[in-house]
Amino acid sequence: MSKGSAGAVFSGITLDEQADLPLYRQIYLALRQPMLDGSLPPGSRMPSTRTLAKDLGVARNTVVVAYDLLAAEDFIESRVGAGAVVRADARRKGPVGGRGTDSPVTRPQSQPSKRAATTKAALGHVMEGKNLRMAFGVPDISAFPAHLWQGIIGRTRQTQAGWGLESGDLLGLKNLRRAIASHLAVSRGTVCDPAQVIITSGTHRSLDFALKVTTDPGDRVWVENPGYKYAYGAMASAGVKTIPVPVDADGLDVKAGVALDPHARAAYVTPSHQFPLGMTMALRRRVDLLAWAEREGAWVYEDDYDSDYRYAGRPLAALQGLDRAGRVIYMGTFNKAMFPGLRLAFMIVPEALVDAFATVISATDGAPPPFMQNVLAQFIEEGHLESHLRRMRTLYAARYAHALEAVAARVPEATFLPSGAGMHVTLRLPAETDDKTLSAQLLQAGYMMPPLSSYCFAPRRQAGLMLPFAGVPETVTDAALDALARLLRH
Repeated sequence: MSKGSAGAVFSGITLDEQADLPLYRQIYLALRQPMLDGSLPPGSRMPSTRTLAKDLGVARNTVVVAYDLLAAEDFIESRVGAGAVVRADARRKGPVGGRGTDSPVTRPQSQPSKRAATTKAALGHVMEGKNLRMAFGVPDISAFPAHLWQGIIGRTRQTQAGWGLESGDLLGLKNLRRAIASHLAVSRGTVCDPAQVIITSGTHRSLDFALKVTTDPGDRVWVENPGYKYAYGAMASAGVKTIPVPVDADGLDVKAGVALDPHARAAYVTPSHQFPLGMTMALRRRVDLLAWAEREGAWVYEDDYDSDYRYAGRPLAALQGLDRAGRVIYMGTFNKAMFPGLRLAFMIVPEALVDAFATVISATDGAPPPFMQNVLAQFIEEGHLESHLRRMRTLYAARYAHALEAVAARVPEATFLPSGAGMHVTLRLPAETDDKTLSAQLLQAGYMMPPLSSYCFAPRRQAGLMLPFAGVPETVTDAALDALARLLRH
């Protein structure tokens, strides 16, 4: 290789000062790779640390550390009168070099499983952001009664032997399961014995268990369209085929589902507050869905993710409370009602499936740590959860009303469904709008507003954004909508 080619390697190094990886490590990796693949062959002369530091715009010591690391791993060596050069055996150190030869050895590439690829395709891009002013699906943590929570933690430490170091019950602590059964009977109209309540670490985990118990690879499951894409991802991971069923103002269109696949194994629904559009499933649709499930021997996965927050009247009764044939698997979470770091959720499963769930769960990590389960049980039993939910409904109702007014005033291009519930409002935008680009631009400004089209599945596509109003003050909502208005107009 000519000196000019080697020089191109050094001049082609680019550094990212915003990356988590230190600059010296970036330089080390940028130099090591061409030594492994032969772009910098044995005997190539390295530029001096002073020269390379000047070219890269970094402190000389940064390059010195990178060189020291390369020398320590025998990639380079110092020669009198020549400075640092690439060692003769440098290329043999990496996975691309053959043992005892400079010729690359062809090896099978490391590829993920087809299941992983299918899951990724179902999920699409997962939104992440730094220094967010507005996050999606996050409650207002500042309003949580942390002093009460800490007090219960202190009492539990004094009374619970071992501080919860033991593994606990496979399906969850009995006192928490009793507390949840009582709470849901009053607040959601569910009907169950505490033995049917199972504690998990989150709704995704609950759905994973439900799919393992009630489906086999190749089975077909109805899913709402648009709908929760992480449910699609869970089903793809389980090897089941999703059947997107359209939703309208009354929720999942059961007749459309029957026309698409009358013998599906299960249906995944968000009947109390459809995700992402926000409507409530009409009673006649609920009855039709349960009748279909009983007739076909199918299962219904009811995801009741944020039904605690309804701002007009009491929260609607859960679909599970209407089920008389034991076909509904009900899933809920405390991560939105309290705080995301709690990582405690629950299921109500039909009595006939309790043993099957226990078997599946025994093959995994079991229930979450018992200490926090015990704390949560006391929090519910002492009435703190219900008091907290009442306060949050009042707070979020005011923010919800403000969000609707702010949208109408600031973004007249958007329309929305005033569902009167939940933690977000879905704004529909003109069909030609590139909502994914809009969402990415807003994320750069610190506002996480997921694009509606990411939750739509062929042949249905709608453009829009989801505005999370509950977890932020009204001023942040206003700023986010002002940013959206500027982007739409420019």
